[in-house]
Amino acid sequence: MARERIADFHVMNINFYPRESRLVTFQDPWSFPVLFHPGCNNLIRQHLEDLAQKVSKATSTNSKFILLTPKVVSLCAALGEYPVIRYYRPKSPTHEAGVMCAHLARFIQNEIDQFAQFQRNFPPQTNRPRGVLLVVDRSMDLFAPLLHEFTYQAMVHDLLPVNDGDKVTYKTVINEGTRNEEVKEMTIGEDDRVWVKYRHMHMKDVLEKLGEDFAKFRAANPQFADE
Repeated sequence: MARERIADFHVMNINFYPRESRLVTFQDPWSFPVLFHPGCNNLIRQHLEDLAQKVSKATSTNSKFILLTPKVVSLCAALGEYPVIRYYRPKSPTHEAGVMCAHLARFIQNEIDQFAQFQRNFPPQTNRPRGVLLVVDRSMDLFAPLLHEFTYQAMVHDLLPVNDGDKVTYKTVINEGTRNEEVKEMTIGEDDRVWVKYRHMHMKDVLEKLGEDFAKFRAANPQFADE
């Protein structure tokens, strides 16, 4: 049997999709209509449970067991966080979905407690303070989706092509004016230090900071200064 030849195995908690160093998504485009459309009220509970929990099955050498790998808990496990959970609940809700954050927070708490019960090495030992997980929904800020941001990232998405969902590319000329001149396609991503540093800043602030950085570069590298 194949399982008799397996000495050990590890479960990887990667049930999420990183978009940036501090941004992940579950790639679930149906969450918004399911959670907020009155016609989907009968689907809300199951959808919240699916967000907090995704069950997979594994078989040990002696017995069968069910391993819970929740979506949100997968993220917490990957980060090594057993967070304190706080949630948004308006005092005077204007929509029946006002209790949704409370329900999701409860599902997450139950799942992460179960995960910690069966994973003896979770959470790992660390010197950093315990994290806080804030559960909020779009009703906290109804206007943001209707406004156009003035950040560096928003401008890039307006002016440059975006491929494969979030891949931003641009073309530049290498060795311009020489026999080896060529047009090369470049990708803006997590390896671009300027992009990572400034993408969430307002364009006005970005222009000021870039000017300051360029002035420092020229001062430190006088060979690049104009004669």
